[in-house]
Amino acid sequence: MKKAFDTLLLSMIFAFSVFSVALAVDAQSVKIVTLDNCILMASKENPLLAKWTTGIKSAESSVDAAKAQFRPSVNITGRYGYGTETDTDTVIIMPQYQSSVNQAATNSNYVKLEVQQFLADGGKTRYAVSANRENVDSETAGYRSELLRVLCQVKEIYYRSRMEAGLIILYNQSIERNQQLRNMTAIRVENGDAVPQEVMRAEANLQNAISQQITVATKYSKSLDQLAQVMGIAQRNFDTSGELPTINQLDDTSVYFDKIYQLAITNRQDLQQIKAQRKNKEFLARAATVSNTPNLILEGDVLHNSQQNAQNSWLIALNVNCPLYDGGKAKSQAEEYTRQAQGLVEDERRLKLEIGTDIKTGLNDFLSYQAILVSNQSALKQAEENLRVIQIGYKYGARSLLEYTDALNLIDNATAAILQTRFSLLQAYINLDRAAGCQLDLDNL
Repeated sequence: MKKAFDTLLLSMIFAFSVFSVALAVDAQSVKIVTLDNCILMASKENPLLAKWTTGIKSAESSVDAAKAQFRPSVNITGRYGYGTETDTDTVIIMPQYQSSVNQAATNSNYVKLEVQQFLADGGKTRYAVSANRENVDSETAGYRSELLRVLCQVKEIYYRSRMEAGLIILYNQSIERNQQLRNMTAIRVENGDAVPQEVMRAEANLQNAISQQITVATKYSKSLDQLAQVMGIAQRNFDTSGELPTINQLDDTSVYFDKIYQLAITNRQDLQQIKAQRKNKEFLARAATVSNTPNLILEGDVLHNSQQNAQNSWLIALNVNCPLYDGGKAKSQAEEYTRQAQGLVEDERRLKLEIGTDIKTGLNDFLSYQAILVSNQSALKQAEENLRVIQIGYKYGARSLLEYTDALNLIDNATAAILQTRFSLLQAYINLDRAAGCQLDLDNL
């Protein structure tokens, strides 16, 4: 039986090795990256951030286009032609002789320079410039909000990958412990101190540890692929390193609420984006209100004409365009923009309420996971002591295989719980960053 089991074990380890190689990238091409490396890469290469950057530049171009209304426009037109000129007086008097009237060759050349300067339009252009500036602020706030979201996502995936890496190490150790237990049990069976069924149980526990290792290795590979996607990398060629960071314990998180809330009101870029969008609609409403006011344009032109008997000319004029009736279009547009601005006021109020709720939830989660982590650490110490006692008893036949395997499972479960709780604690911290709109330092808040 022992030989058969050794064959089964070797085949399973070989299969797992092949599986691991299939998941991993060529070891020589793999780079070890830190969290800071990932954040820097994501801030430069993330496609959504690049799209927001393009949006900001587009909005800035709209501001320049609106400002161009204040600048003079200069146009030059010209013509160079050569043709014939008919004696029109003769044709008018005696049209029956039109075909025999002399036609003389003549040049038809002229150059005209026109200059227009916008003077006033009741504030429409000024409000349009202000509205476009608010649009730039809105796009900038959107970019910053997306940047924080990407950074938090990078941190969350990175920490999850480190938790999964820790679980892989844990299950590797579990495989070694269960293999040692299986060998000890096989010896006891040969000596007549245990029944063969105990070897079967030891084999099942070993197989379960290998299965858990494969499962976590798959999750780890998926986490790295997700991290590469957020970083804007088409093909993953890196691995993460380092342990999960520790966070200092906080006795009472309620004292942090007001400080974090004030930070959120200042730093939440989605809130700033709503404010900028509201101001944009207010400026557009003002522009629509004054759209029927007169427009004043100063115009001048100079005409140089080289045609025979033609004279050069120049003109300076003040053009006034006064709209009289537009069917109520301007009024309707102003009302539409005003209502949209009022809707954004409600969005701002709703978001502030959500911010408060998110901060409270994050702080409560933080405090809860702190307490759970302390409990998990205590459970691990008890499990280690329990395993030590049972190992001695099992060696001398005073403890059963079931007790031994249960003790090993307690060690694995307690260690895995600590890793998962530490990750959940970091997640709560990241959620507080999201709620505050910035990366917090609770120790120095």
